[in-house]
Amino acid sequence: MTRSTSISTSTTELPQWPLKPTKVSSSTIYTVHSAHKSAPSLTSSTSSLSSSTKRIDIKRAPLFIPHSVSSWSLGRHFPITNPTEARDRYGFRTQTQYISSAEYDEWATDYDHYCRHRRRKWDSLIRHARIPLDHDRVPTRFPAKSRTLKRYVRKGIPPDWRGAAWFWFANGPQYLDSNPGLYDRLAHDGVTNPPPDSDSIERDLHRTFPDNIHFRASDAFNSVPSTPGSGSGSGSGSRRNSIAPETPVVQALRRVLYAFSLYVPKTGYCQSLNFIAGLLLLFMPEEHAFWTLVVITQKYLPHMHEFNLEGANVDQAVLMLSLKDAIPAVYAKIAPDVKSDQELVTKLPPITLCTASWFMSAFIGILPIESVLRIWDCFFYDDSKVFFRIALTILKLCEPQIIASTESSEIFQIVQTWPKHLLDPNALMHACFKRDNGFGHLSQLQIIERRKYVTEKRKAVVTTPTTTNIDVQLTTKAGKQMQALRIGTTNMLSLNASDDYFTKSHDMP
Repeated sequence: MTRSTSISTSTTELPQWPLKPTKVSSSTIYTVHSAHKSAPSLTSSTSSLSSSTKRIDIKRAPLFIPHSVSSWSLGRHFPITNPTEARDRYGFRTQTQYISSAEYDEWATDYDHYCRHRRRKWDSLIRHARIPLDHDRVPTRFPAKSRTLKRYVRKGIPPDWRGAAWFWFANGPQYLDSNPGLYDRLAHDGVTNPPPDSDSIERDLHRTFPDNIHFRASDAFNSVPSTPGSGSGSGSGSRRNSIAPETPVVQALRRVLYAFSLYVPKTGYCQSLNFIAGLLLLFMPEEHAFWTLVVITQKYLPHMHEFNLEGANVDQAVLMLSLKDAIPAVYAKIAPDVKSDQELVTKLPPITLCTASWFMSAFIGILPIESVLRIWDCFFYDDSKVFFRIALTILKLCEPQIIASTESSEIFQIVQTWPKHLLDPNALMHACFKRDNGFGHLSQLQIIERRKYVTEKRKAVVTTPTTTNIDVQLTTKAGKQMQALRIGTTNMLSLNASDDYFTKSHDMP
């Protein structure tokens, strides 16, 4: 099984190295090295630099700084040529095929006041903890974990502090301090000697948030769908973007993905990592985004994006076992033919072809962007149990529609499209963490124990790890469909149940 696909796209010309110096508010000199031998260990320190080392300036600040926007309003920060072009503070369109402009404006008005109130609370918390702010008015660190801090995180981190908070909670400074200059060398080696996954990365670069004002070139403003998942990411709009001048964030995304592919060759590149890395780049510097991506894939979601997708299979089995305990009526509806836990872990219900993308994409394209960001706030603070809690919450909210459905195709339609209407993150968080009928009781220890149980059961059945997939064997149709998501022969964030995707054959090339 190879990573090559039948899709042919023109590769965008790579930027020349070294990069031209970039003016920064706080100048920091990084170094790059051209001699890359092998992927260093996660905590390895770098060796002394040779005489071929080049000195360059790398922008330390995030490519997009939310606090640079004068207003707290979530919408209409960018010039509006027509109502459908209104954008939120992150550069995404406020109107999608699932949410109208009027619906967004009505929600944003109240949420704007909520954000202002929460910011005052956070200001007071940081002041009380005597934590200094940097020159951008961002905390240099965050308080130790506590019930108070957890409550604050669940209610939302201020947008301009998100990148710093995510990086801090993920122990990013530890990785950064243990590996000085490593990212710059990997980025340099990736550009000068592209990794084996470079073709896949190049294909997906311009399918990453193609309508976001920070990712798309100015001459392709109206050529792409509104959000990932709302339409095909490989249509004419994406092809037009592929030949347009690249924005700085797209160039940064290439460097991060190339560096990651070299650093973690066992994972390499998997479709959806471009969206995760792209969202990180909106809130933190390149080097921070790289290490945070490493932490996500190696610590929070272990093996999730590896070639055989075994981590995705394991976590979907864990989700189904949790669903069986928490919402038995929904479980009975989506897995009516599964007779035992043993059968469940080795032959997952077809609906997991849909829910697997929730985890692999970290809910990007599954929920409106503000809901995704609020989930990430909790995810970096509380680990992967948050994804399971949110997944159960979505299925719980869909329970009446799922129970009322009469055909499996209806269930796919509900599970794929209903979450895209969940505009209000406060309602989602309340449903997840409420005392009665919420899912805050699902602990990380339970997730770890169930992952171990599922892994052991699957090992007892599967003798060849490289043939492991969602239906145990890659030769099954479901296995081929899942693997197609892995290497990008189809756009994972653009699957549409109404197109009867899951009944079509998607053979591997």
